[in-house]
Amino acid sequence: MEINAIRKAGFQEAVEISNWKYLVPYDVYSHNGGKKMVHELMDSEYYVVLCNSGGIIGFYCFQEPARVPCRASRQYYVDESHIDVGLGLRPDLCGAGHGYLFLNAALDFAKGKYRQSGFRLTVISLNLRAITVYARSGFVEIGKFSLAKDGFSLPFSIMQKDW
Repeated sequence: MEINAIRKAGFQEAVEISNWKYLVPYDVYSHNGGKKMVHELMDSEYYVVLCNSGGIIGFYCFQEPARVPCRASRQYYVDESHIDVGLGLRPDLCGAGHGYLFLNAALDFAKGKYRQSGFRLTVISLNLRAITVYARSGFVEIGKFSLAKDGFSLPFSIMQKDW
């Protein structure tokens, strides 16, 4: 997997990403193809990541779109010295060893775009593959919180890394 370009998502790319379906237990990251998600991908701090063939391999998001908005998480987002980073790898590429390269390309891109002194990630605590990649890249857990969703509690970890 080689990254060729990172740019704002167009309409067709946003539609494609909004229809991605992940396998259990990562299906919580799946979207329903709704207009709201398409507009969010196009209108906020989301960027599509393309490979040499021009196909989408994932997306990055920064600041507000990378945060989990709930009362329990607010305390972690008060510190604005770190940029919030979110990312999504195309479902068929997950678990194939691409995470480290994909994450570090996001961090390099963010360094050139934002002026904070480090990075912060919010990740579902059950996503051990991602947490392993983040830790390998120098992120450390600074806290946890839970979000009630669809009748169950979804645990999250907040991880941070200084530049």
